[in-house]
Amino acid sequence: MTPASAPPIAGEEDRPPLSQTVKAQLALRELILGGELKPGARIAELWLVERLGVSRTPVRLALVRLAEEGLLDALPNGGYAVKDFAESDIVDAIELRGTLEGLAARMAAERGIGSVLRSEARDVL
Repeated sequence: MTPASAPPIAGEEDRPPLSQTVKAQLALRELILGGELKPGARIAELWLVERLGVSRTPVRLALVRLAEEGLLDALPNGGYAVKDFAESDIVDAIELRGTLEGLAARMAAERGIGSVLRSEARDVL
């Protein structure tokens, strides 16, 4: 698939234009989370430039940001590799998400929702 024929990011048409760095970051995150880039795989910067259809600077910034998020490991001699998560890391993340979702649901129930949000929810349903 060439960069010009790459599918748009879901919901992209409804949002204001994104910076090239944000586009690169979102696309790279999707490649990782979607399993196209396997754990431990070294990231080839030029391949990403061609794949994403952006220049090197946005790709480099996206790599730095995803390393800060913990999805990539910075390699000692330069470059990045996809982080290989232990099973316990995944279990911990799922438990944390469940705790946060429960807290969010409780807070929403206690505080209620505004009329605008209620109207938007009805439109979606």
